[in-house]
Amino acid sequence: MAGPVVLMIADVSGTPHRVAYAGEVMTRLARRLGAVGMVKDGALRDVAEVRALGFHYFMRYPVVSHANHEIATVGEPVELDGQRVETGDLVHGDANGIVLIPWGVLPGLPEAVENVRATEAADMAFIEGPDFTLAAQKEPRGYGSAESSTPTTSA
Repeated sequence: MAGPVVLMIADVSGTPHRVAYAGEVMTRLARRLGAVGMVKDGALRDVAEVRALGFHYFMRYPVVSHANHEIATVGEPVELDGQRVETGDLVHGDANGIVLIPWGVLPGLPEAVENVRATEAADMAFIEGPDFTLAAQKEPRGYGSAESSTPTTSA
């Protein structure tokens, strides 16, 4: 398959916190076959060794144990942490975890990212600055105003 390829693995073992699908050896094989990363809703092992290879590794549980595993399907949609993932989905991962990115947002994504960065930089500068008050920090967001603190109901 054309890359970059990220393996998305759903654990069906019944003990996702106890058994690792992959470690350094399986990762080297995956990398050799074109994968750049692996995401598992269960356990993986050899975390430091795999990261030292430059391979992107995301799991819910780091464990030490091997597992007797079986590949049930390849290329089929999987559900990871309640989210359906299909071949061809765009995935972003960093030290905080992963997120699926809808292809339709790509054209505006650089500007959206820059807007978040600029807003957060301004917030951090204000919070660290001499004019900081909690009320002034809340005000532009509508926190604490009569409108935002009034519960709303719908019919």
